[in-house]
Amino acid sequence: MKEELKSFASSKDIGIEGAYYISTKDKENHKKVFLKDVIDVNKNTWKQGKNIIISLVGCQNLASYEGLVEKKIETNVTPTVGNHQQHVVNIWLGYVGDNDSDNWTRASGEASTLNTGKILQDSTGNKRVSERTSIDSQYKYSMADKRAYCRAVLKHLRLFGVYSAVEAQAFNKDKDNLDF
Repeated sequence: MKEELKSFASSKDIGIEGAYYISTKDKENHKKVFLKDVIDVNKNTWKQGKNIIISLVGCQNLASYEGLVEKKIETNVTPTVGNHQQHVVNIWLGYVGDNDSDNWTRASGEASTLNTGKILQDSTGNKRVSERTSIDSQYKYSMADKRAYCRAVLKHLRLFGVYSAVEAQAFNKDKDNLDF
């Protein structure tokens, strides 16, 4: 069973079509689930180098398929200049039910002006988002929440080596899409 519980990401030469995780929804009967059987891999996943990137919608579909729910959300919003307007969200995600009451995963997501960009004024006085990213800094809490959620889903399903598109603007295949 140990061999079967390894993440597909441990073999870097696997393509998106062969990508899978081991479902632990049923503690007695773990099964291999291919991403292509749960999500539209052509629309919700892509490769960047050797990494597989999954969209927010892809993570949401995986969570729905597995029956994962958010148990608890904590936020730490301390927007100061010293911490670059940082927002932090912690999410506990897992299965509901007597048999799975201990099957919860916690993940954190953060966002600040360092990783979401900030609004600047151009030479004509018009507001624009910094060249660093195209994400408007007013959505830091939302970005922190999305990052925490996607990290919790991927961590819970043991999809290590797979990254969500909300992790970094560099992973976004459509640089102008805020809801990747």
